[in-house]
Amino acid sequence: MGYVGQAPNTAILTAADITDGIIANVDIASDAAIAMSKTTLSAGTGLTLSTNTLNVDASQTGITAVGTISTGTWEGDTVAVNQGGTGATSLTNLFALGTHTTGDYVQNITAGTGLTSSGATSGENIAHSLSVDASQGHVTTVGALDAGSITSGFGAIDIGSDTITTTGAVATGALTVTESASGQTADARGNNFVIDNSADAGMTLMSGNSNNGYIIWADTDVDTAAWLNFDHADNTMGMLINGQIPMVWSAGLTYLSDGQGLVVGHSAQVTTFNAPEFQVLGTGSADSNIMLARFVAASSSASLQFLKSRDPAIADGSFAIVADNDSLGTIYWQADDGTDFATTGATIGASVDGTPGENDMPTRLVFSTTADGAASPTEALRLDSAQNATVAGSISIPATDKLYLDGGGDTYIHEAASDQIQIFAGGGERMRIQGGSVQIRNSQGQNSFEIINTTDSQTMLIYPDSSTSFSWYYGGKAITVDSSQNTILPTTKKLYFDGGSDTYIYEKSGNNLAVVANDVELAVFNGAGQTEFSRQIAMSGNSLYFDNGSNTRIYEESDDDLHIVVGSVAMIQIDQDLNNGAGGIGILGGAPSENVVVYVNRQTTTANANNVHDIFQISGAGGAVTIPSGTASRVATLNLVEPNITATGTVTLAATLHIESVPTEGTQNYALHIASGAVGVAGSAGTDGQVLTSGGANANAAWEDAGGGGLEYTTQYRLSADTARGYLTSNWEVPDTEGYGTLGTAVGESSGVFSFPSTGYWLISFTATGGDNTDQQSNYIQAYIYTTTDGTNYTSATMSRAGHSYYQVANTVTTSFLFDVTDVSTHLVKLYGYTQYTDWTLRGDTGQNETHVTFTKLGDT
Repeated sequence: MGYVGQAPNTAILTAADITDGIIANVDIASDAAIAMSKTTLSAGTGLTLSTNTLNVDASQTGITAVGTISTGTWEGDTVAVNQGGTGATSLTNLFALGTHTTGDYVQNITAGTGLTSSGATSGENIAHSLSVDASQGHVTTVGALDAGSITSGFGAIDIGSDTITTTGAVATGALTVTESASGQTADARGNNFVIDNSADAGMTLMSGNSNNGYIIWADTDVDTAAWLNFDHADNTMGMLINGQIPMVWSAGLTYLSDGQGLVVGHSAQVTTFNAPEFQVLGTGSADSNIMLARFVAASSSASLQFLKSRDPAIADGSFAIVADNDSLGTIYWQADDGTDFATTGATIGASVDGTPGENDMPTRLVFSTTADGAASPTEALRLDSAQNATVAGSISIPATDKLYLDGGGDTYIHEAASDQIQIFAGGGERMRIQGGSVQIRNSQGQNSFEIINTTDSQTMLIYPDSSTSFSWYYGGKAITVDSSQNTILPTTKKLYFDGGSDTYIYEKSGNNLAVVANDVELAVFNGAGQTEFSRQIAMSGNSLYFDNGSNTRIYEESDDDLHIVVGSVAMIQIDQDLNNGAGGIGILGGAPSENVVVYVNRQTTTANANNVHDIFQISGAGGAVTIPSGTASRVATLNLVEPNITATGTVTLAATLHIESVPTEGTQNYALHIASGAVGVAGSAGTDGQVLTSGGANANAAWEDAGGGGLEYTTQYRLSADTARGYLTSNWEVPDTEGYGTLGTAVGESSGVFSFPSTGYWLISFTATGGDNTDQQSNYIQAYIYTTTDGTNYTSATMSRAGHSYYQVANTVTTSFLFDVTDVSTHLVKLYGYTQYTDWTLRGDTGQNETHVTFTKLGDT
């Protein structure tokens, strides 16, 4: 042990007195100081360091921080624990109070409201307790609760007639306000929870920015009878009542959920033939009206819109066009019929009236009313898409009112006076119906036509002569129509055909009817049955002349034998005895410009019942035809020239000669039969053995050789020398030994590409022989035929393979392909030979066929 103090008790500390920097077993005199020379000291808070001496500052009344004091004893007259710092003194265990001589451990204890104090209130060995009064069910006041928490087991807070006032927010957790156990109730409005402020008052529900905030209404039977919810994710507010969400609010929009309704003026929906979701119900004028108003300094106004779409989803971005007759909207008028509200009195409906399209919506508007005794409306007025009006019943217009036909201008119908109807056009009266007469007036207002039932002096009138006839008058009787519908003109009166100018028929004299055109009398029909033609046409005996009685006429040669004579030459005979009694038309003579017996120049514009346009039709057997003498470039019984067709539509079939049907009654039946003679085509009858071949659509037929044995072309090629495996592009030759012959034009070859002389079905047969004559090992050989239809891209059409076993020095394989060549410029062939080992070659020989190919045309494509 060392000593520190005044001499002679001064001692020096040794290393043995210091363990881990702690001085132990050293007595320090009261007047001594510790001189530290080993380690440099630094002063902390409230200490002053002077030459390795630490002194407590006079202003430091206590130690403010000593770290953790786990052992030791507090000594001194009074030890104060100051809590005034930034923290608080926490005691993790109870104080153990020891014995002291004076003073109390605890100040006096006083019981507050609702508490009972028992035992000593001061002293050393104090034994005191506080208990809550039995009548006090809960703590009524504890002062200000500015720290800590009221936990779930705390119980109820009774505020009596006062209120709980919070100066801040109620933090996380639930605050439930209930009636007191003593039966204390809320105010007259049931306000158990009131936020009161002399200025603005509010309540905030704080949730996550993608969560919901709820205000929930519940009762003793239902946990959630209703709620008001705000969804922070999509910024919408919704309301729930009895499990339904009737209404949702979003930015600038309030909407009702599907299946919910909005009823104004009543507590339930009213049902007619259905239950509309929007209803305005009332008992007075104001509460039964709907107003649409627009306040704007412009010509536009409020509107009511109906929308119809065939898209089953509401405004999902897709569209489905409506169809003809789809309803676009209907206004219904319903009434109480003493039983229900389902009976309809009238409707106004709009429907599609035609085929709709983009920016094209033809629509009709139909007004319907229910007749007396009927249960449903029927159509009364229709305004169609062409703006034509169709009225089912009568149109009633008040007396003297006008029915305008030009949009309110100067053309109208109205009742000018009692039982007097006037029709005005262009501002002037054009017709008047009054009593039993009808007057038609001209532009000067004068009567130009009148129907009356008594004789008067009007400009023109129709007057019934008797019950069997009536007459037209023009200052006197002009025309009479009798009961047999005969029209009777007075004697010498004219029947005009040109508006009253110079073309007419009239009775020239007694029983003589004259025909006048352009004031020129053309013919007179007399009472003797004769017709006198004043210009070119005249009747003489039984002849009708067309050259004023000269030499061009039609006459009856004998009974039922009519002749037409031109220039004194009989040209045509029409006689029922011709054609062995079957009747016919005979061509007797004449000199047409082309030396033909019959010349037809008929133009057709309409078809017969079978939709057939025939320029000339011959029925039955013909007669003999005599050709005039002399030289002629062509002599034919029948010469047909193509029909000169002008058609705006489509002609399905056009032909110079069309044979509609073939007889079936004969032993041999033909559509066209040539009993003898050659058949000429394009100026040629061909040669012996040739056949007539079609040239295809819109092309001439031609005589061609029939070919030998049905095959037209056959060609062979062979390799003239051994050739390496792969595409065979060289050493090809046409065989020229042992009597070989090519049939028809040969197939061409260039660098291993084979081309065809004509289109058709070609059989290609390729035989490949491979070997080396010395190599005795197993091997195989493959033969390929490559084709192209575009002249560039080749693909394998067929492949055959053959193999051989040990000791064989060669092998042969054959493959074939049927190629439909439709274009000789693009349909080409290559040959490919393959052997397993490269030392084998494709065998070739200039004296015989080893590797070779044969092309044979089997027929036309």
